[in-house]
Amino acid sequence: MTDELKTCAAATAALVRERLRQRLPLPFPDDDAHGVFGPADPHARTFEQEWLWFRALVNARPAWPASDGLLAAQDALPQRISTIRGTVGSDAIAPSPADPRVGIWRDDALTDGGDRLVLLELGVGWNTPVWIRYPFEQIARQTGATLIRINADPTTMRPSVPLPPQRYLPLRGDIATLLPALLG
Repeated sequence: MTDELKTCAAATAALVRERLRQRLPLPFPDDDAHGVFGPADPHARTFEQEWLWFRALVNARPAWPASDGLLAAQDALPQRISTIRGTVGSDAIAPSPADPRVGIWRDDALTDGGDRLVLLELGVGWNTPVWIRYPFEQIARQTGATLIRINADPTTMRPSVPLPPQRYLPLRGDIATLLPALLG
């Protein structure tokens, strides 16, 4: 078992123990747990399968206080992965076929600053702004990332924090039409 797999398995095990203590089911169906997510035995899983388990458990975790052990395991995971695999800068992102000035990043982190990072907000309104809307605006403001907001509702377009006009692009319309045009 590799070091990154051990670290991921420790974080996953902490999340599984937490769910079992609270008598909550695992957040994926039994018939899928042995397909996409790999075997139930963590020692038989690849890193990619273990990462899927971890992500599913983190994303479905209720908002209750986390134990120190869970926080330590969760914090160790990205540090360990970046130590082993290294980090990727924005120069490694392939340009979009629609516009060579735009690259599409499909991973968890961008490590060399936000000036080339684009946050794409799709259809987010005022129902639960603390989950996507406010964090995206804060990231854009603090890192210099560009925020593209697509929504059919005109009342959702104004940012709640000041953003430079060159770093904020509100697009009013249907996501099904605008997104393919934007991505090329």
